[in-house]
Amino acid sequence: MRLPDNAWVFDTGPLRHFSTQGWLGVLRFLADARPVYIPDSVEGELIDAGQNSASVRAVLDADWIEVYRSTDLDYVEAFARYYDRLVVDNKNRGECGVLAMGEIYGC
Repeated sequence: MRLPDNAWVFDTGPLRHFSTQGWLGVLRFLADARPVYIPDSVEGELIDAGQNSASVRAVLDADWIEVYRSTDLDYVEAFARYYDRLVVDNKNRGECGVLAMGEIYGC
């Protein structure tokens, strides 16, 4: 899968901040026509965080944020390299997905 050149990819922390501050609408406005993605690893972190936060669940319900899922070997290998370096106590999985998408797709 090739992502659009103008795609934005977000990690959990910035999305959680935008959502908690009530700024998801601002983020959508800034994105304009750009497609916005989160890797499925970020989706998992948001699901975990959303159990205690309605504002975080709003990110998951946003129809303009697309969850990226892939079994592409290049992506999986890049994710695994970042996972080996960054994940401690099951934390930083989202970063691994974002970095792998940046490496493979340039977004």
